[in-house]
Amino acid sequence: MRNTSSLFRMVMDGRSCLRRGLSWVAKLKHQKAYNDTKREWNGLIYAKRGDEEFLFSDVKAKPDVKKECVPVAQQADNESRRLWRHVTAALFHDKINIASSAKRWIEQRQRDEVKRRLESKETWASQLFDKNQEAWVYKNSLDHRS
Repeated sequence: MRNTSSLFRMVMDGRSCLRRGLSWVAKLKHQKAYNDTKREWNGLIYAKRGDEEFLFSDVKAKPDVKKECVPVAQQADNESRRLWRHVTAALFHDKINIASSAKRWIEQRQRDEVKRRLESKETWASQLFDKNQEAWVYKNSLDHRS
């Protein structure tokens, strides 16, 4: 594979969810459509380049890949799976009221933490992202790897 230094962006048309399938349009940095992709989340993905349509991927034929996550007990208090574990467990057991209460508690705690930081003029120090003008940029992005 050669590096072309082209930027790639996928735009998903969420409205077509109602029609069962979804459409993605892949674009390069010059906003020129490079490839149209039509597919369902769990079926066949077809791509079209020019007038030629071809099978891009058969999702059902691909093996499931187990997620690699640090065990919840080893995660920091603000890491996602540990933070949301009570909500996840309640939803798994169809306890919607408990899940909603746990979600509200998490959100209120986060609001309280922001308020405390503002009052003490403490700035948030992100471990994984840097503030770049108006956007947050991932510190270990592919652009910065050699």
